[in-house]
Amino acid sequence: MLKKSDKVFEYPSVKLHGFTISGEMSAPVKLSVQGIANLLELASSTNTSTTMASITYPDKGNRVIFNSDAHVWINDEDGDALDSGDAIAPSGFQLTFNRPMAADHTAGSSDCDEPTDDGFPEVSLTLNFPRYNDANDAFFTDWEAFTRKKMEISFKGPLIADTYYYEFTLSFPNLKVVDPEAAISGPGKIPMSLTFRCLGTDTAPTGMTGIVEPFHIDIQNTRTTDPLA
Repeated sequence: MLKKSDKVFEYPSVKLHGFTISGEMSAPVKLSVQGIANLLELASSTNTSTTMASITYPDKGNRVIFNSDAHVWINDEDGDALDSGDAIAPSGFQLTFNRPMAADHTAGSSDCDEPTDDGFPEVSLTLNFPRYNDANDAFFTDWEAFTRKKMEISFKGPLIADTYYYEFTLSFPNLKVVDPEAAISGPGKIPMSLTFRCLGTDTAPTGMTGIVEPFHIDIQNTRTTDPLA
């Protein structure tokens, strides 16, 4: 991290254990990542202010934007394939993944031990609606009846070529409503928030062939190399 023009914070070894993807209407979607570092190096000879200044970004322009070209579709997990008839209109969302880990400092070493698992992974999805109405009131019924849902959140960007666009899609094959809330804070409109627990499934639901994980991400862009390579 380039903290100042002449000051770099280096973390030689970092193990990631969680992330959050969130978005609000008419704004870029944000990604924050949580990790455990072995130590903080303030005088690195490898990552200096000079080397940090030479870093380039693969693409600064084509960011994922939560706008009118995005859609949020949801229906029952055992229902038909998702389409525009299943659209809902939240004003924001937040996907949170956490794989609990712990690391300890022990005698004889200046850094911490290798982080290890310290609990079961957890995945949750929260939707925020500007007002409580008949459409999102149905989620209270789903919560009471333990009805499982499936959902797709998709973002569409500029045209790449022919019929191909920049796209970013989140798919959820098995959602359980755990916390619908329509809190009254005053005389104005009543906002509504809705939290799901994202679960895996033994059989992919209709329209989500091969997707059985708690969530699945599809990205379409112009990159030709493996981002994990």
